[in-house]
Amino acid sequence: WSSDVCSSDLAPSPLVLAAGCGLVPLGPQRGPPSGPINHTPYLAVVRALMELRANSATTADRMGPLHAAAQAGAVPIIEDLVNSSADVLACDVSQRPPLLAALAAGHGGLASQVAVARSLLALSAAADAQSGEDGMTALMAAAALGDAELVGSLLSGGADIRVARGDR
Repeated sequence: WSSDVCSSDLAPSPLVLAAGCGLVPLGPQRGPPSGPINHTPYLAVVRALMELRANSATTADRMGPLHAAAQAGAVPIIEDLVNSSADVLACDVSQRPPLLAALAAGHGGLASQVAVARSLLALSAAADAQSGEDGMTALMAAAALGDAELVGSLLSGGADIRVARGDR
């Protein structure tokens, strides 16, 4: 499917909206305010749109379907997107890969963020992921979340403990 970037005056594509499980802003309002999201109906929509080779054009801030799903904590959608050739290393306008988008999301709580991070790592996300905009690394984000197991996974996956913001 296409990964064209929308201009700032266009709404996100249906694929981005479905992958984000109702959390991607559409105009001045957002989707569900908080709490757990049932990803199942959104997964069905994502699969139907991918079958139709839907345009996956990103939002104005270059959030594509994978970033939207990562922020929504939608592991099944992430897995489908990556298995359908979504780039697990692609960066948004803030130069954040999906792994950092998930760790910074805050939606669904710590367990959701960690589950998404583990899923992305299993799907070949870079353990040494770093934001080009602010220098935040996945290791820094995992440490800030206080999840020792995720920190260990990142370190064993190649994250560099010596990297400080802006060192890359």
